Amino acid sequence: MKRVILIAGLLMALALHVLAQKETYWWHLPPQNSLDFNIPLTVKDSQGRETKGMPTVGTGELTNMAGCFTLSSPQGELMMYFDGKTIWDRTGNPMPNGTGLLGSETSTLSGIVIPYPGSPGKYYAISKKFPVDVEPIGITYSVVDMSLRNGLGDVVAGEKNKPLLLQEWSDENIAAVKKTNSDNYWLIHRTMSLDYTEDKMRFYVWELTPSGFSAPVVYEYDFEHPGDDMSTGYLKFSSDGTRFVACVGIEESVTLCFGDFDPKTGEISNMQVRHDYYTPRIGGIYGMEFSMSGENLFFSTNNTSNSKLYHITWADLRDPAKRPALVPGISLTNIQMHSDGRIYGIEWGSRKLVVIMDPENGLSVDIRTFNDYLKNSVQLGLATFAATFMDLEGNTDFCMGFPQKFSTSVSDYLATKQVGYTLWDFGDGSTPVQVMGSGLQEVYHTYIRRGDYTIAISAYDATDNLLQSNTMKIRVNSCSLPVNHNMSHMGID
Repeated sequence: MKRVILIAGLLMALALHVLAQKETYWWHLPPQNSLDFNIPLTVKDSQGRETKGMPTVGTGELTNMAGCFTLSSPQGELMMYFDGKTIWDRTGNPMPNGTGLLGSETSTLSGIVIPYPGSPGKYYAISKKFPVDVEPIGITYSVVDMSLRNGLGDVVAGEKNKPLLLQEWSDENIAAVKKTNSDNYWLIHRTMSLDYTEDKMRFYVWELTPSGFSAPVVYEYDFEHPGDDMSTGYLKFSSDGTRFVACVGIEESVTLCFGDFDPKTGEISNMQVRHDYYTPRIGGIYGMEFSMSGENLFFSTNNTSNSKLYHITWADLRDPAKRPALVPGISLTNIQMHSDGRIYGIEWGSRKLVVIMDPENGLSVDIRTFNDYLKNSVQLGLATFAATFMDLEGNTDFCMGFPQKFSTSVSDYLATKQVGYTLWDFGDGSTPVQVMGSGLQEVYHTYIRRGDYTIAISAYDATDNLLQSNTMKIRVNSCSLPVNHNMSHMGID
């Protein structure tokens, strides 16, 4: 009879993050505004409707016009915020070596922060410079170590303003996606040529590993340039990292570049470009956001006197005969999704906060306006996050026959409803497990057969209405090897 050795190294706990953990629970946005989602409030909108789960408003130190990034710990504690040039710590003071970074106050996306693979507590702060700034133009990075200064963090000496892409022209966007089943990240940048004479669009894709950045893979596409500034506009990915849209800042049209992305390989495919012309001019698409499922998209314009909000489904985006539809009565300059599934928006020159409560409903969404909600009137900037801070993730291969620990952090509120309980369905025919309340949840489960399974975690309110569900595919292995009986002298018998 053959004997087996269990491979302990494969007994991995699967950490599931429903609607992410709390890395996105603090937002700092210019000028000198902050939103704290850790302590949800119940607030009445402009029509008197009570809305639960609204963020607490505060102040901050950002004074730039546009791009900004905020990062919190998995427990929701503010760690740092960043405008591409300066990194502030959680006390609101600049990190001593965190000034003089090579970002720009006016870039659409002046920077982004990415975890350093294989080095817990370290982060890459990516700076993106505005194209017409003084040289060097392009993308640089600095390394932040949060263990420095007794946990307040600082930029590591000798790891500041390292060049990643320096050239005569580089557009105002940057995005990051976590690699599937890995601690690595993909960094993505879209750009055009300086004088637009090439009629080419390029996407640069770097893999960030424990050893640093790989050489970029460059995807080049023919592009009929309409003859206007194309440097502005967001590059956004769906929460699972499989779809992307780049908004291109052209005054006369809604110009969108979009396609598929493989978070496992970093490959871009099925890239398309479309121009939808409007009369009168709408001011150019600037902000963009997917719904949590990736099936609905919303776009905002940067016309400072008459901003608009548009909607289109992902399926219709692929169809040249379908145009983005105006969402009536809503004026927004920039939009960003939070891990509660809502999309939050701002308007240039205003203190109002607008919330798309249920983005999955497309044009039938419930949109609520909260006038004078922010401390100061805003311009263009909203906090930016790596796409997979918004998604369910974790190890996907582990062993049968042993209890596995599954954990998640569930938001207190989804849309307008308070979470009453969650149901965990492990996809193997066993009875779903009910866990009451929200917050950190931990469940143990043992798979008894090998195979591929889909884990589903569904959140319900107190009256059994489904609020949201997330799924993840996993593989269960036997995790065993036959023993070589001739190895008994090594203590294996």
